[in-house]
Amino acid sequence: KKGFISHCGGCHSIDPVINHYAPNLHCIVHRQAGVANYSGYSADFKKSTTDLLWTKDMLFAYLAKLSRTQTVNA
Repeated sequence: KKGFISHCGGCHSIDPVINHYAPNLHCIVHRQAGVANYSGYSADFKKSTTDLLWTKDMLFAYLAKLSRTQTVNA
């Protein structure tokens, strides 16, 4: 949780009732991608994720790729 707060918590929340600037990640595992109450999803993202269900392995792979390709400014 500490790593999440320092790297992701500036934009994302894991509290089910709090929304920040990016999608809420509460209970993301086993949730369809792109369905959070978030207006910033692009039309292309929504189309490309219609059949994408976040699994623990998929989430860890995504985060590993993200950490290699992006600087987080949280």
